[in-house]
This record gives sequence, C-alpha cells and structure tokens, in this order.
Amino acid sequence: MSWEEVASGIFVQALGSDDVNVAVIVGPAGLTVVDTGGSPAEAYAIVDDVTKRFSVPIVGAINTHSHYDHSFGNSVFAARGVPVIGHHRIPAHFDAFEKSST
Repeated sequence: MSWEEVASGIFVQALGSDDVNVAVIVGPAGLTVVDTGGSPAEAYAIVDDVTKRFSVPIVGAINTHSHYDHSFGNSVFAARGVPVIGHHRIPAHFDAFEKSST
C-alpha cells in the first residue's frame, strides 16, 4: 500500500477495486483510521500496513458514512479493541440496506 501525505500527519490512499479513499491521521496517542474498508480482508490489510508503516498503535476508527465499502472492516478493528465511531444512524442503515456476504 502506498500512503500519500496530504497534510501534516494526514495520509490517504485508494483501496480496493472501488478505489475508496482510506485515511490515517497520526496523532500524539497513535493512529486514527478513517474508513475501515469493504471487507474484513481489506481491514486486515489496512491494519497490517499502517502498523508497519507508522509503528504506533491504532487508537480509533471513523466511518465517514455507512456504505459497505467504507465500513465492512469495522469488526476487525472492534475485535482489536479499537473504538469505531460513526453517525448514530449507521446501524439502522446496515440493517435496511447493507448485507455483508462474509
């Protein structure tokens, strides 16, 4: 994976076949990942890559919105104890519109 620094401490890259932007914010306590990928496999790749690239822990994840390609990696982050933050209506959207095949 190739991360482009777009501002001081903020990195972005296109991920997966949909070229969804994933971002990393490097903060004083660790990394915040913005959007967790479209599947657990993509999330594992993000976790592995950012852990190696930045050598600091992931302390948070943010979903910009509820579409599968931005949020279906949430379970991988949550299983590691990383808080995943998003709009309070995301779970209702998942129930109504986003069904994971994994």
